[in-house]
Amino acid sequence: MNIVILDGMESENDIENVLKKVIEKENKTYTYFKLKDMKILPCRNCGVCGVKMPGECAFKDDMPKIIKALVKSEMVVMLTPIRFGGFDSQLKKAVDKLSLLGSPFLEVKKGKLSHPGRYNTDGKSMFFDFVIGVSRNHSESQKQSFRNLIIQNAAIMEMSYKTLIVEEADDITKIEHCIIDALKEVAV
Repeated sequence: MNIVILDGMESENDIENVLKKVIEKENKTYTYFKLKDMKILPCRNCGVCGVKMPGECAFKDDMPKIIKALVKSEMVVMLTPIRFGGFDSQLKKAVDKLSLLGSPFLEVKKGKLSHPGRYNTDGKSMFFDFVIGVSRNHSESQKQSFRNLIIQNAAIMEMSYKTLIVEEADDITKIEHCIIDALKEVAV
């Protein structure tokens, strides 16, 4: 299994190290992107990537590296601090640009708006989305907002997903076990 890790944490942390270790222990390959060290411009919703330059952003940044890795992957793991019930800003910019992987034409399926994949013609999810949110004693409503965000993003992009929220202050061994259990649950 090929996994892409999009790390939205601001600094080196034990969780990213545990995540890499767990993936390696499972003999899975991964491509790692530390988003804070990359140039990712915000999506301007100009529409150029939809038809004029299909799947390619008009504004040059580091997203083509991520997109190339994602097209070859079976799972994307996103690691982010929870910010106001959502992603860190750097991960948010990358997630917005995942629309490059989608068809420019939106569809309504089962009463919900979706953005079918440009490259997955077999009707299956292009990859599995596994999001790890790192909480700093957030309220339950902020955590639920984060879960809801993942649900909606996965529905729009027609992806299967798993959300894991860990407390930053938790013992790293506890966090490691949570990641191991979650990865076993989502094994594709």
